[in-house]
Amino acid sequence: MKQNKVELRFHHLTSFVDYVRTGNLNKYFGEIEDILYGKDFVKKLIEFFNDIRGRKEIGAIKLVSGIDDICRFCPRQQYSCLKPDNTGHFEQHSILMERMELTENRLYTQKDFMERFRKLYEY
Repeated sequence: MKQNKVELRFHHLTSFVDYVRTGNLNKYFGEIEDILYGKDFVKKLIEFFNDIRGRKEIGAIKLVSGIDDICRFCPRQQYSCLKPDNTGHFEQHSILMERMELTENRLYTQKDFMERFRKLYEY
């Protein structure tokens, strides 16, 4: 079944890139997953990233600075998480978006999004 649209926050884009390139989220979650996020969250995050990669057909991917689909199932929603990302503050995220030629609030097809990713990273 096709999902209409997913929203991906700027700072979650780097987690996606690391997951696709390495096949794991240990850089971010590793040993602390049980304490901070819980295994259920990490499992849902991996499923979400696999859906974007193509496990499920997605109508569009939209990059947002505010709450995204990952935030919606995160057990640690905190005030700082509810604030919009400041791409200037998250320089590595801004650079990645620039290199992938991605723009906030624009809709990308799943194919286009992954092609932009593949131009930078072979996996």
